[in-house]
Parts: sequence; C-alpha cells; structure tokens
Amino acid sequence: MLTRANLIDRECRRGTIFARMKDMQKQIALLQSRVKYQRVLNIVLSVLVVMLCVGAMKPYGVITCDGWNVQDKNGKARITAFTRDDGGACMWWYDMNGRVRMDASTRVNGYAGLQVYDKAGKQRVATFTRDDGGSGVAWSDANEKVRITAGNNADGVVILPVKDLEVAPAKDPPAAK
Repeated sequence: MLTRANLIDRECRRGTIFARMKDMQKQIALLQSRVKYQRVLNIVLSVLVVMLCVGAMKPYGVITCDGWNVQDKNGKARITAFTRDDGGACMWWYDMNGRVRMDASTRVNGYAGLQVYDKAGKQRVATFTRDDGGSGVAWSDANEKVRITAGNNADGVVILPVKDLEVAPAKDPPAAK
C-alpha cells in the first residue's frame, strides 16, 4: 500500500540514484579528459624520443678498410672485396660450395677484367681491358683452353681468332609433315 512514508522513501531513493548517476557522469567525464591528456602526452613523448634518437645517430660518410666479406647464414664467405699490395682492387663472388664463380679486378697498369668460372672452378669467360687501350673477351672450354677470342687493339684493329675449334656440320631440318 502506498503511504506517505513509502512515497517519501521512494523519492529519497530516486533522488539518491539520480545523484549517484550525476556523480558517475562527472567521473566518466573526468576519466575521458584524463585519457585524452594521456594520449596527447604519449604522442608528444614519443616524438621527443624519436627526435633524440635521430639526433644522436651519426651518419657514416666514407668507410675505409683494406677488405670486407659478406657471409651467408652459415658463416661462409659469399662475396669478398680487397685491395692488392700493388694498388689494384678485387671482388670475388663465391658459390655455396666456396668456389669462386666470378671475379672482377683492376690493376695499376690499367688492366680491368671480369672473369666467370664454372662449377668446377675453371675459368670459362674472361673480359678485359688493357693498358694500351685494347679490350676483349675470351671463351674457354672445360679444360680452360681458350677457344674463341674477340677484341680490338688500341689502333682500331678488330680481332676474332678461333683456335682448335671443330665446327660440326649443320643438321638437316626435319621434313615437313
């Protein structure tokens, strides 16, 4: 039954609930403003840390060394670069078995070259320039015997000698069906 005491008690409870809800809304608003403040603070601090790290890094200009190696994950050298005692420079590329497969070099006498080796480690192709201005390329067989060379001399003479090479006769094309 509704009595005056019950109504007053109900209104008091309702007022208390509304007051509590208003307090909770204030607390939520306060927490939201703190979260916004912390987000801004985190961004500002992150930018400052990045700026300090970038400012502390010194970029490398020129690295000077006598030689260097690039190694695979097993610690085997795959690329080696070095300077010779006479002032020339070399770079070697290795296969997975540790054999040199390609090398590029320069020498103080004006020679520059690039050699390619087969999987047995034998030189098959060599390109070069000479100190007199000539240049060329040489192809070798599996025994490293030079078979074909092509090049030019400094005086403009072009050469294309073939050595000990047997030319097989051309096969007849298959008959048309």
